[in-house]
Amino acid sequence: MSNSKTVSPVTRLRGTLQAPPDKSVSHRAALFASLSQEPTVLTGYSIAADPGSTLHCLQQAGVTLTQQLDPDGLTKTITMEGFGREGWRASAAKSKENGPIEFDCGNSGTTMRLLAGLAGGAGVYGRFIGDKSLSSRPMDRILGPLREFGIHSEARDGRYAPFLVNPLHPSTKDSMEVNSMPSGKVPSPMEFDLAIASAQIKSALLLAGLFSEMGVQVREPAQSRDHTERMLHIPTEKGWFSSSVHTPIPPQTLRIPGDISAMAFWMVAATIHPDAHLILENTGLNPTRDGIIKVLQEMGATLSIDERSTTGSEPAGRLEIQSTGYLKPIHLNGDVIANVIDELPILMVAMAFAKGRSEISDAAELRVKETDRIAAMATILQNSGCKLTEKPDGVIIEGSPDFIPRSIVADSLHDHRIAMSAAILALRASGPIEILHPECTAISYPTFWEELARIC
Repeated sequence: MSNSKTVSPVTRLRGTLQAPPDKSVSHRAALFASLSQEPTVLTGYSIAADPGSTLHCLQQAGVTLTQQLDPDGLTKTITMEGFGREGWRASAAKSKENGPIEFDCGNSGTTMRLLAGLAGGAGVYGRFIGDKSLSSRPMDRILGPLREFGIHSEARDGRYAPFLVNPLHPSTKDSMEVNSMPSGKVPSPMEFDLAIASAQIKSALLLAGLFSEMGVQVREPAQSRDHTERMLHIPTEKGWFSSSVHTPIPPQTLRIPGDISAMAFWMVAATIHPDAHLILENTGLNPTRDGIIKVLQEMGATLSIDERSTTGSEPAGRLEIQSTGYLKPIHLNGDVIANVIDELPILMVAMAFAKGRSEISDAAELRVKETDRIAAMATILQNSGCKLTEKPDGVIIEGSPDFIPRSIVADSLHDHRIAMSAAILALRASGPIEILHPECTAISYPTFWEELARIC
């Protein structure tokens, strides 16, 4: 694909779209399957680049797996031999003898953060690297708690990749060793009362705890996405999630549900367009991920759900979305932010067409994603003619149902969600919008551009 793609406004949107496999569930399904001693088959696995990075890293650790592209060319089937905790411990022993295992996580922050917990807890001596974008994202919010748990690490400038986990000669002495508890004693689990709701911090700690006699307990100030707890059947008591070496690993053979974060772009496209009718099949409806639906409904979107089903432990359904007369403004803050953190860029597009002032607060995390998503979207919307005010933790948008975006050049900054948000904005513009670095959509939604052309 060239370094830019031009999207022109259209007079109508029609079609039925199959949701691509959920990226978050794909990552976790592969990681958790590696913890099982039984063979695993994952169907409907994502062909996107990020989940592919997770598979590559597992192979580097010694996991034996095969990948078969499905007939539709849109998903693949993963068959994994049993590896289990013992396989990870064997990899740890080899890494200490032969040198660090290099985990190239590509652009995937989920791979890097969750695998740091899993491999770190197993005692693997690992070197974690990523592309330029991933290497600019802070990792200290994961490495700090893991260090408290006794998992040593050495990072570039103390917080960035490349970093080492379980280096043979750590430069600092931490509070305790994960796998060396006093004989005959079962110590109390180490508690982590998180300051922010983060599925990645929570998951990294719970994965590390799976190798520890001591174990961990984790609590969040608000509910983040719960795929880890669902898929591993992690017990909870009074808001505390816990794991230890005694936590059983359930079978992970399953079919991956559709990705609601990918479908969010079509939801907003249909909602803001004056002549639209879209059907979204097999869309994941996890209650910790469905905030996009609730927000759009609160704004007045014409959206319905039917044909509900369950894929493994994950609910899914069929969505029908049609044009909305006008959208009401909304203020998003507090606990709701964790549920819509990935959808905020496209929700900023929806807010630009709402009747009045909308606001996003408590979303400073958006500034440390693949790019500073607050600044990136603010630039695109302002250049297109939208009135807004950027804040440290969000944005204030003065929307209007009569807003007609100007024809501009939109720089995605190599961020997949920024590129797709700009494409949806272009459908209502006065003329073509040129989007720079469109190939980045392969990170999460490889067929996005083909699907866009099909419904226009």
